Amino acid sequence: MGLFSPYSYKSKTGQKFWLHMKTRGKTTIYFFSKEPSGGMGSLPRGYEIVENQITGLPFLKKVKKEEKK
Repeated sequence: MGLFSPYSYKSKTGQKFWLHMKTRGKTTIYFFSKEPSGGMGSLPRGYEIVENQITGLPFLKKVKKEEKK
């Protein structure tokens, strides 16, 4: 791969996925793929990885900011 490899995630089922990003206009879409080429180098700030309980596929979810008391 090179000096910097794309961000990868290993699911509970043992499959490996790589994080990718696609931008269209003002919208940015993050998605996981089984192909490492073109993957992102790191997890975007403010997001966490969650697995779909039924399919086992990973996706990103925005981290909710905790409210100050």
